Amino acid sequence: MDERDGFTVSHQRGRTTQHPATAIAGVLLAALAVVLATTAGTPVTAAAPTGATPSADVWQPRTVLLGRSVQGRGFYAYQVGDPQASETMVILGQMHGDEHAGVDITQAIRHGAQVQGINLWVVPTINPDGNAGHVRRNAHGVDLNRNWSWSWKSSGRSSAYYSGPKPFSEPETRELAAFLRYVKPHWVVSLHQPLYGVDSNGVKSLTLYRHLIDELGLPAKPLRCEGVCHGTMTGWFNHTQSGAGITVELARTPSQSFLQRAPTALVTALLGHY
Repeated sequence: MDERDGFTVSHQRGRTTQHPATAIAGVLLAALAVVLATTAGTPVTAAAPTGATPSADVWQPRTVLLGRSVQGRGFYAYQVGDPQASETMVILGQMHGDEHAGVDITQAIRHGAQVQGINLWVVPTINPDGNAGHVRRNAHGVDLNRNWSWSWKSSGRSSAYYSGPKPFSEPETRELAAFLRYVKPHWVVSLHQPLYGVDSNGVKSLTLYRHLIDELGLPAKPLRCEGVCHGTMTGWFNHTQSGAGITVELARTPSQSFLQRAPTALVTALLGHY
């Protein structure tokens, strides 16, 4: 199993460099500890766009460059919650590049007010190449939600759900796994489309499951991939990490009213508030 234990911290200004984890493990962990550790009263913020002057009363989330895609695009995590909160939560907006609603929802959370009560991270996408081309898979043609090590099963390149040649063969899955292992979230919500439901298959946290149904107004639905879902992120997280993860399938074309209320609904489901 080919896994990396590092990711690169960025404030989106200046040059960013990545190194093999085996060569700089000590330096990388020290850097991560400094950047991700709580800084009392002074959150680390993302750089303002060129020419912009950030207002002193506007919250700017802490930014982490998780890694770069096959084609070199950066993908990021944004800390939009309280760094001092006891529980860490993560919302992943997109794994499949043709499923864009989760990106819109996580970006709305990112650009909204600071979330209180939880240490919330949002990851709009880990598939920027697929997102740019509006295609499901990454630039290697791999379905990133079939590339995780738990219950991984090889599938051919001709399949729409191509698993990759081995677990964690893709930089996108390796870097997200490293991030999740590092921040150790209590709950992870992974947003998808278009099956419209909260996954009732293999639920690890009934509390999270019920909160998502109640707040989002989505039905419970077993998502079994016409059998067993092999090599998925939530399967890997639920079986290898202490926290609980769950898949939420949005509608093929969510209504504007749903997209407007979904950010607050997700924050509330994860025990946060504004």
